[in-house]
Amino acid sequence: MCIVLIAKNTIKDFPLIILANRDEFFQRETQSLNLWGINKEILAGKDLRAGGTWLGVTSSGRVGALTNLPSIKNAPKNKKSRGLIIKDFLTKNVTPCQYVKLLGKTKNEFLGFNLVVGDRENLIHYSNATCKNLVLDDGIHVITNTTFNDKWPKGNILKERVKDVINENPTNLINRFFSILGPSSKQRLLNKSYKESIFVTDGLYGTRSSSVLLFHKDGRSNFNERSYNNHQKVLGEKKFYLKDGKYAEHL
Repeated sequence: MCIVLIAKNTIKDFPLIILANRDEFFQRETQSLNLWGINKEILAGKDLRAGGTWLGVTSSGRVGALTNLPSIKNAPKNKKSRGLIIKDFLTKNVTPCQYVKLLGKTKNEFLGFNLVVGDRENLIHYSNATCKNLVLDDGIHVITNTTFNDKWPKGNILKERVKDVINENPTNLINRFFSILGPSSKQRLLNKSYKESIFVTDGLYGTRSSSVLLFHKDGRSNFNERSYNNHQKVLGEKKFYLKDGKYAEHL
């Protein structure tokens, strides 16, 4: 039960901000944020079981994010991993609009998903549950595990907290965003909170990582990821930045 927030042209210096929490079984093999692909062109975490990702970017500026939907009609028996959709988009030489049209032909090969693909200026949402395309307007959008911009409590909470951060105009924006994505004393068990809590856990399943992706107006970008264990403790943080057309890691 993941959550993605997209803030488009809400802060003068950052035309695009993407925040995400990835929820997954803790035993599922995962690689934290890193450069991968033939030419190290993709920056993303990786699901080592299926080879896909939930949030990724390229040095050329392509970006994709995805959340799962619990069910769709006529679900396929031999389903493909939904994380492969992001990988496919990031490596294809087609526009976001063209990609969504291509995806419409293979949408039934996957279980339900919400997908956003594009770049810092243009983003498109698509779901195989509704089979509709939507160009994202300026403002704050939230994707959970239901229809796009549906008012799940956790989505509303995250949206309001991000608005507060934007109004605060803090000096360290990344850390401030991590503070609202990460664990807190108010978190509850998964079976009571998957619609309500931004950060969730039940010991075996929960929030594995939080991501903050900032696109600067001058062309630079920062992509940070914090990973957690099943006791809600931070395992580590990966920090990458784009400069002169290439991503590099802050060591």
